[in-house]
Amino acid sequence: MRVDDPRVGLDGRGTPEMTVKETKKASTRVTKAEKIQRIDLISELLSQGFTRGKILQYVSEKEAEGTLAWHVSERHIDNYIRDATALFGEVARAHNNQRFGRALTRLDYLYAQSIAINDYKTALAVVKAEVDLIGLTPPKKIEADVNLTTPEGLLALFRTAGKEIEKAWAEEERRPDPDDEDLDEA
Repeated sequence: MRVDDPRVGLDGRGTPEMTVKETKKASTRVTKAEKIQRIDLISELLSQGFTRGKILQYVSEKEAEGTLAWHVSERHIDNYIRDATALFGEVARAHNNQRFGRALTRLDYLYAQSIAINDYKTALAVVKAEVDLIGLTPPKKIEADVNLTTPEGLLALFRTAGKEIEKAWAEEERRPDPDDEDLDEA
């Protein structure tokens, strides 16, 4: 190759220079970091209540102002919206799993502490709470014939639920305390 050959770089080592077409193609390629930033912006817009049309308008306006240089098609923005929506799901799953795990860990700790001090009533309550948390018991059915679309109907439902809770507390109070039985035998 000759030095004046356009394929030879300025340093003369034979490094081919990029053609205009290759330069344009390379410059429009988005890095992973840029894609993440774009998805974050779209998710922020979605969380603010922006619709697809409003997002397209926002991106177009920002590009016209010069504050955004995406230069992408509507299809690319649709892909960003899809990715942002998927991100919402991932965040929700991770957050719920963390809370669920934290709750189970706390219940395990409370159970261990209760057994360590021979507080079997609290240990039993912890076991019941854990069973409810992991869904081993069916939910209690509240019998109410109310219209839930009205404030009066919702109030009636809450009153019925309150009565059910009061009944459960009354039953709990009537049960003998295991600690009291130990005192009677001594």
